[in-house]
Amino acid sequence: MSPLPAFSRRVWSLVELALVALAMVLVVVGLTFSASTRPVVIALGLLLLPVLALRLRGSGHGERAQIYQWRHLASHDSLTGLPNRLTFIDELERSWGRSGEVAVLFIDLDGFKAINDTLGHGVGDEILVEAARRLSTGLRERDVVARFGGDEFVAFLSDCSRGDALDIAERLRDLLSSPYRLGGREVRVSASIGVCPPGSVDAPDQAMRHADIALYSAKDSGRDQVREFDDGLARHASDWTGAAEQMALALSMGDLRLVYQPEIDLETGEVTSVEALLRVDRLGSRCLPLGRLIAAAEDHGLGSELTEWVLNRSLSDAVEWRSLGWNGRVCVNVSGRVLGEGHLAEQVMRQLALHGLAGECLTLEFAEGGLQAGSGLALELLHDIGVTVTLDDFGTGTSSLALLQSFDWDFLKVDRSLVSVESGLAGPLARLGRDLGHVVIAEGIETPAHLAEQRAAGVRRGQGFLLAAPMRPEDVRAVVAVGQVRLPVTG
Repeated sequence: MSPLPAFSRRVWSLVELALVALAMVLVVVGLTFSASTRPVVIALGLLLLPVLALRLRGSGHGERAQIYQWRHLASHDSLTGLPNRLTFIDELERSWGRSGEVAVLFIDLDGFKAINDTLGHGVGDEILVEAARRLSTGLRERDVVARFGGDEFVAFLSDCSRGDALDIAERLRDLLSSPYRLGGREVRVSASIGVCPPGSVDAPDQAMRHADIALYSAKDSGRDQVREFDDGLARHASDWTGAAEQMALALSMGDLRLVYQPEIDLETGEVTSVEALLRVDRLGSRCLPLGRLIAAAEDHGLGSELTEWVLNRSLSDAVEWRSLGWNGRVCVNVSGRVLGEGHLAEQVMRQLALHGLAGECLTLEFAEGGLQAGSGLALELLHDIGVTVTLDDFGTGTSSLALLQSFDWDFLKVDRSLVSVESGLAGPLARLGRDLGHVVIAEGIETPAHLAEQRAAGVRRGQGFLLAAPMRPEDVRAVVAVGQVRLPVTG
């Protein structure tokens, strides 16, 4: 029901006043009429009063309905129909302390942004509506779930134990991770859930903060899982925030630099590409390892900015190296989270255009463990502009074969832990790559035995300290000017 326009309400008010006045005039003036006319005039005046009363009653019902609608819109999400953030907080505060032990759950759809950006907001909205329905059916009648904004939901569970809270959270994760069938299309989205267990905090705002920290720990640990808050997470959150601040400072103060490690043809020694590796100057002695620093920065929204910086610097160096006649590629590591944000192809096109380079000059590497559902669509956009993609650290995750089938990879970079002679996996992995049409690259070649094993297995490309250590841009210039390195004798 749409509200009555203000002008119409004013008109009705004037009409109602006129009717009241007319009724009073008829009753009063009717008393002065003759005996034969007086009853008729007074009767007309009195008849107007119930008509006016009915009108006023109907107007009251309409206004009450409008007020109810306005209140509902103000307290509920217009897309899903779930309570909104403010309503949830109000309900949680009123329930705190009088509904037994209360647990709070923060729920986030993994990879939703990539799907929203690639398939369109219409499909994204359908997923949100269906997710809201699944959450509502998966909770108990006394529990409350709300949409907190974007693809994030929050729930509180009244009168429950710690075991109940974790069981319900796992049930919700399973429900949300089932395929979404939308107009003949099957879309997969997983869910990460953070749990603040009942009885662990004294105030509702603490419960929400702890559930939020647990959620981001779940996402940092690989997504598609439930994580419960504990004291270790509190310390981790403090260290994590400090690490992100340190990376933000390094970015703003110009303390970032790149080194490059060549990838080599194992038969000819040709430098086929160079991998850009980020380094940070002036790190404190108690700082987290660089990989954790970068992950912390990404958690705090700096992932896209860091990626832009690395792309800009590495492509600038590539322009110089290609002027020497080298036609290899620059490889840049990108996190699955940045890919999932949906703007990577736009960033890449902007930087390629800025440096006057074609997409064929660039390879982007994605670690197996960080990829999200829906990333295949973003990878297709990169292929469309000529950029090749590498599945990095292949073999270290739990879904390697599924990833090979889901995404159109150009290269497989086998993790260094699988390169050793003792692993016996060099041959099978090389054959798997060839059978699937991928080029296999072996990481961590550090001894002549490693090199011999990879050659014997049919692996054509490799990377490691035996072949070439990470080097400064000016040293890369000398290597690519020659175009190849001398390979060690393997005997």
